[in-house]
Amino acid sequence: MSFLTPLFLLGGAAIAAPIIFHLIRRTSREKTPFSSIMFLAPSPPRITKRSRLEHLFLLLLRCLVLLMLAAGFARPFMKDGSDTDKTDGPGKRTLILVDTSASLQREGAWEKMEEAFNDALKDAGMSDAIAVYRFDHGFEPVITFQRWTETPTGQRAALARSEFEKLKPGWGSTRLGAALARAAALLEEQDDEEDQDIPSGLELLSDLQKGSDLSELQSFEWPTDMKLKIRQIASDDGPNAGIQFLPPTPGDAKNTDKDLQKVRVYNAADSEKEQFQVTWLTADGKKYGLPTDVYVPPGQSRVVSMERPEIDTASTRLSLTGDTEQFDNTTWLIPPTPRVVNVDYLGTVASDDLKSPYFFMQVVLQDTRDYAFKVRQYSPGQLFEPNDFMIICDALPNDSIAIVRKFLEGGGSVLLAPTSVAALTSMFQIFKAAPVGIEEVVPPRYALFGEIQFQHPLFVPFADPRFSDFSKIHFWRYRKFPAESLNGSQVLARFDNDDPALVQVPLGKGMAYVLAANWYPTDSQLGLSTKFVPLVFTMLELSGTLARTPQQHIVGSKVSVPFGKSAGRVSVKLPDGNSVTMDAGETSFDETALPGLYTMSSGTNNVRFAVNVDPRESRTDALAQEELEQLGVVLGNNTSEAMLTAEEKRRLKNAELENKQKLWRWLIVAALVVLSLEILIAGRLGRPAATPAAA
Repeated sequence: MSFLTPLFLLGGAAIAAPIIFHLIRRTSREKTPFSSIMFLAPSPPRITKRSRLEHLFLLLLRCLVLLMLAAGFARPFMKDGSDTDKTDGPGKRTLILVDTSASLQREGAWEKMEEAFNDALKDAGMSDAIAVYRFDHGFEPVITFQRWTETPTGQRAALARSEFEKLKPGWGSTRLGAALARAAALLEEQDDEEDQDIPSGLELLSDLQKGSDLSELQSFEWPTDMKLKIRQIASDDGPNAGIQFLPPTPGDAKNTDKDLQKVRVYNAADSEKEQFQVTWLTADGKKYGLPTDVYVPPGQSRVVSMERPEIDTASTRLSLTGDTEQFDNTTWLIPPTPRVVNVDYLGTVASDDLKSPYFFMQVVLQDTRDYAFKVRQYSPGQLFEPNDFMIICDALPNDSIAIVRKFLEGGGSVLLAPTSVAALTSMFQIFKAAPVGIEEVVPPRYALFGEIQFQHPLFVPFADPRFSDFSKIHFWRYRKFPAESLNGSQVLARFDNDDPALVQVPLGKGMAYVLAANWYPTDSQLGLSTKFVPLVFTMLELSGTLARTPQQHIVGSKVSVPFGKSAGRVSVKLPDGNSVTMDAGETSFDETALPGLYTMSSGTNNVRFAVNVDPRESRTDALAQEELEQLGVVLGNNTSEAMLTAEEKRRLKNAELENKQKLWRWLIVAALVVLSLEILIAGRLGRPAATPAAA
């Protein structure tokens, strides 16, 4: 027999009341009429120090009623065989997600995270299986289920605390949706592997800020039997404000006198501050110039234009003052610089020939705000070293053919536009194809583009009916060649007589474009057409030559290597002064874990880029948990059986048993029966004796 509320048993002490009442002697209240007693001698009652219990059966009945009432209020129940507190059987399986994103850099946040983690360990039973994973923009294991089960039971808590002490908040963004989806999938995989009916649950330890990325949950089907328990962390400093760099837009007016930089200042909705200042800082952290005042109402943002300082233009940063939280009050900036594009032109150029192919290519490849073109001209017999892109118009000697072939096999791109049959014949040797069937064709009037593959990426920009008209481009002569003799070739455009006009030929990792006619006026009107410039730039884009490495990144981003294919070993200098050497063949750098300035070097080439905290981390307002429920996440509370401690589960089991048995009802009924019996007996004993009849 067990009791759900055993404190009510203290009411059984009330049985002392009837016992005390029975021990108190009272003068009888009964009076008998009698004549005058004046002639009788007084006889006082005898006093005794000893009290006797009378009517013991009545006393027992009254005590029994009180005991039954006390037991009924204590809610008794009978335990069954399954209600045991075993600790050697399988417990629940819990995966703890620890948020280590940049927003946890706030004052006092990580200390509360440690308290929440210790509470999660205390709530776990000895037989529970626990795994710990950390997440920000990534998802990494700290303690796996396998490592937990392989650790002796008495050492598991110490293992978890020691591994947690190695963690610290980083600077990454909060990809909460991706972390929850991967954790839920991992738990499902664990259930399938072990094939056991063990309850599984997720515990999330996070500040749950509004800037969390939940996009992954939109396409993820959350398991209906898996509940998420949230232990939300709060900062001590309150609302937060942040600063964000804004890249220039095409609509921005070009100011020739001042170089302006736009930034956005965000203020939290529950903030009590509205006045902030934005200041330029030099490379050594000193303030430069006067600060700019910014008024930002709570819950809103403002965009302000800052005049870029003339000093230290290669590396500057902006600082926000007036905010209590400091982790996101600095943004690093790199002034935009054009990307240098090296184009090698192989062909003979006359000094006074303004109608040569080289002249037209120089006109096309003009410097822009984003690109600085360097067109280097080589004679056919001159030795050269290929860089980004090659244009070949004249016949090549054997040495040059070998260089071009090696450049293509390594991943380079080449535009072949022969000006003669001899030039096209030498170009066939690049592909080791037999130069058979090559001839000069001069149409009676002119040739036109007939069939064009507009679905090919090279002609996709012209697929719109407004730009797909090539009928105004006349070809006075061209070189006819069998495209099928070039292995893997694809005809992208044909003349109106079905002869190949533009052919794409793969070689190794590279790609070559063979144009049957050149663009200078002797061959065609292609160089004078409005289609020529976008056609050349599309070739450069497809070759990767125009690929730009953005100079502004967020923590955790991959930065592509901007150097050419002939670049040597690449090293990167980190903001903390350390350097990382990349392996040969790597095309991207992903060790951007710190905000600040990075320098990527290869030989004499240096590229600088800035890495900043994700602006969404500044939105530290609490995220409503209902948003997770709207995305399908099943939230559990403290009374959820899957999340209860061993003691709480035992109490819940006892309440369930007591509710089913309801023994208190029988105790109340028995008390009423006993009470009725007591009333009858007490009534009979308290009835006065009959008065004798008069003589």
